[in-house]
Amino acid sequence: MTTRKPHPTDPADDRLLRYEEVAQLLNCSRKTVQRLVSDGELVPVNLSRIHNQHKMFRRSDIQAYIRNLPEAS
Repeated sequence: MTTRKPHPTDPADDRLLRYEEVAQLLNCSRKTVQRLVSDGELVPVNLSRIHNQHKMFRRSDIQAYIRNLPEAS
């Protein structure tokens, strides 16, 4: 039996992404991703309860953020 691998744009795709991967998807710098987190526009998932280390992002959350961005004029 073959398991279905999620398509890269599948909204049900909840793979976890690092800051650098999010920056690539958003076509911006890691620093911009950090600013978006500070501003509350992106919410990372905390993988460690100790010292808030290892924050990553659900791919589906980043895709939703991209879909909700205003159209460029």
